[in-house]
Amino acid sequence: MKNIFKLFFYTGILIILTGILLILCIVFVNKKINEPLKIEAQSQIFEVGIGDGARKIASNLESQKIISNRNYFLYYLWQTNSAVKLQAGKYLFSASSSIKEVADRIIKGEAIKEETQITIPEGFRMSEIEKRLVEKNLIKRDDLINFNYDSSGPVWDKHYDFLYQDCKGRWCILEGYLFPDTYNFPSDDLLSVDDVVIKFLDNFDKKTKSLRDEMKTREAVFITDFYNLPLKPRKVDFHDIVIMASILEKEVRTLDDMKMVSGLLWKRISIGMPLQVDATIAYITGKKTGEITRDDLKIISPFNAYLNKGLPLGPISNPGLIALDAALNPTQSDYLYYLSKPTGETVFSKTLEEHNRAKNLYLK
Repeated sequence: MKNIFKLFFYTGILIILTGILLILCIVFVNKKINEPLKIEAQSQIFEVGIGDGARKIASNLESQKIISNRNYFLYYLWQTNSAVKLQAGKYLFSASSSIKEVADRIIKGEAIKEETQITIPEGFRMSEIEKRLVEKNLIKRDDLINFNYDSSGPVWDKHYDFLYQDCKGRWCILEGYLFPDTYNFPSDDLLSVDDVVIKFLDNFDKKTKSLRDEMKTREAVFITDFYNLPLKPRKVDFHDIVIMASILEKEVRTLDDMKMVSGLLWKRISIGMPLQVDATIAYITGKKTGEITRDDLKIISPFNAYLNKGLPLGPISNPGLIALDAALNPTQSDYLYYLSKPTGETVFSKTLEEHNRAKNLYLK
């Protein structure tokens, strides 16, 4: 009887000790599961292949030193009944990620979204930008060309202060405001045109803010006061600056030349002289400037800077910061004419006679 009592006693002690040990093990493992792997390393990309099982994933995570112990990872999956919920994809994990965080992200499928990078050069037209976006399979053909923000929708709701909020009687397309830069777009799904446009406009908003703030200090005295001409003041808004910058972007190359051409074009506007800019004819016809004919100069269009005085109806390209700065900060000079040599160098002239001599010398 005494032996039976001892047996029960020691068995009870053993059970208690085993229970305590089990609890301590669970506490220890749970601590390890929530503890980041303390290593000096950069973030790592980890790929879960289609059909990879829990054991293979755990082993690969351990071998890449993303987790400290595969068994802790497997225990967490068992504890949460998630072994069959792991999702394929590429994941980015930092060195401070815990086993729980690693597992939860794979369970939830929080994989890296594949991105497509696209670069838009300064001076690209909207049609050229659309072509590049279509080639990258980001939007469909004509999505951008046909887009007009004069409607309800995400772009309209954002109320960009540089876009007209009342498009009645205005040229309300986005030419001029698709800011040239390098962009990353998610490539796993076809984007909506609104997604693309908002990314361009948000960038324009950010990059041109300082120039727009500068513009607010100039209000109605920009052109006539700059040249001290005895004409009525003409108010210039930032849309005018974008139009001028879009012309400069297509006409000349360097900042100094842009500022000089900006000055003489604003002067032409001030004295009532047509801008006579070939780039506007190229915009109308789709031709290169060297292909323009005399008949092209007679085309009836609000963009024809030979037939109409003042700025064209809207921008003819999408300018970058250098051209925008040149449009806003022109160089004052006595020049009224210019031409570009085949080498790209710009030649300036004060009179029509000088200009014609330069044409005969450099362009014939």
